Amino acid sequence: MHEQVTKKAARLDSLQRMPAEEVLSFLSFAPDDHVLDLGAGTGYLSLPLAPLVTRVFAADHDQGILDYLETKALKLGHENVSPLLADFRKLPLDNDTIDKTVATISLHEVSPLHDALTEIYRTLKPGGRFLCLELEKQSTARGPRVTANEMEQSMRASGFNILEIVHPDSTIANQPVYIIIAKKEA
Repeated sequence: MHEQVTKKAARLDSLQRMPAEEVLSFLSFAPDDHVLDLGAGTGYLSLPLAPLVTRVFAADHDQGILDYLETKALKLGHENVSPLLADFRKLPLDNDTIDKTVATISLHEVSPLHDALTEIYRTLKPGGRFLCLELEKQSTARGPRVTANEMEQSMRASGFNILEIVHPDSTIANQPVYIIIAKKEA
């Protein structure tokens, strides 16, 4: 494996973040679910999801990281993790095919945000759920951020019904986070 990929994977794997099980507890998963993990990285959510569902589409924009994730998933016996090289503004998935989508610390980098949210909405089945975990925007933030209020408004503008907004005590890289649970109405 390329040295840059190995370093990036190590950095991603070492991030201090909410336990995956805690994040996933905000949604219920069925054995026949098809789940899209946007910004899958090294498998923070894809790997714990794999034993719970039929298929995990692990989407990321970095082929090297996806190769790393695929190797890791296969070593764990998770043959249902499908790496998906993707621009989140144009997902290579059919309409109404995904039961649940999770996006963790990945949408703040997409511009325009509305395009990615519209794609998530398009690929979800009617009644499908979307969990968005993001870093809260602060004056001291390095890099782009989206406030919970801005994300909520963008999600509503993309057609989602907002079910819950949570500001957990947990932080990621010492930054506050929020979770928004939304639904594509039937």
